Amino acid sequence: MIRVVMLWLVDENNELLLAKRADLKKRDPGLWGPSVTGTIEPQESVEQALARETEEELGLISKEYDAVYLFEVDFAHPDGETRHFTVYTARVARDITEHIVLDENEVARVCWMSIADVRKLLESKPGDKVVASAFVLWERIFSELNQALQQ
Repeated sequence: MIRVVMLWLVDENNELLLAKRADLKKRDPGLWGPSVTGTIEPQESVEQALARETEEELGLISKEYDAVYLFEVDFAHPDGETRHFTVYTARVARDITEHIVLDENEVARVCWMSIADVRKLLESKPGDKVVASAFVLWERIFSELNQALQQ
């Protein structure tokens, strides 16, 4: 089982920051996914992995966002390996993208998108554009995000 941390950044308009994985990535190259996704190393806590991956992928340090735990879930990836996702969200100002420094080995680009537009994208079943977990997990994530954002 691969342990993975996932972070969804949400701006003041309740839009999500999606990240397109670099084409050189071993897993899911060139596909759109959450703001940050990364493997938790054996010696790391989930929180340490979240901070490391966010800094590696987007160049953001933990003082620039306040991550809120949403839930954990197992996902049977089409490659045959199960991923155990620990999912977080963080409310950020949209202009945080001015401070983002993408690691081109990790992330090709990012874009803001409303949940409604992401849902429309998923309805078109673009298996060649989004990570596999999108079709199974993202609706639950959007529901959890809505609850977290209302608090």
